[in-house]
Amino acid sequence: MNPKDLSQQELARIGFLSWRSFENFIDGEFHESRSGKRIDVVDPASEMIVADTPDSDQSDVDAAVAAGAGHWRTRPGPACGRPTASARCSAFPS
Repeated sequence: MNPKDLSQQELARIGFLSWRSFENFIDGEFHESRSGKRIDVVDPASEMIVADTPDSDQSDVDAAVAAGAGHWRTRPGPACGRPTASARCSAFPS
C-alpha cells in the first residue's frame, strides 16, 4: 500500500499515522508559544503533515532559559561544585 494513494482521513482511520500536536515544555509545564503561531511537521517520505508544533520566538526561548537557569542554581550537587572540562583535563600532562 502506497501512503500517497490514501487520504489523511483514511490513513488516520487505519492507524497508519496519528496526528500529533506538541507544545513547549517550560518550567515543568506545557505552554503554547507566546505568538500563538504553529508550524506543520511534514513527513519527508510521504510529504504528509503528521504533526504541528509551536512557532517559538525569542520570548519563548528567554522564558525557557530563565526557568532552566533558576533550577540549575537550586539543584543539589557536590559541595565543591561541578568540575569544568578544563579542570578534568588538567589532570593529564601536556
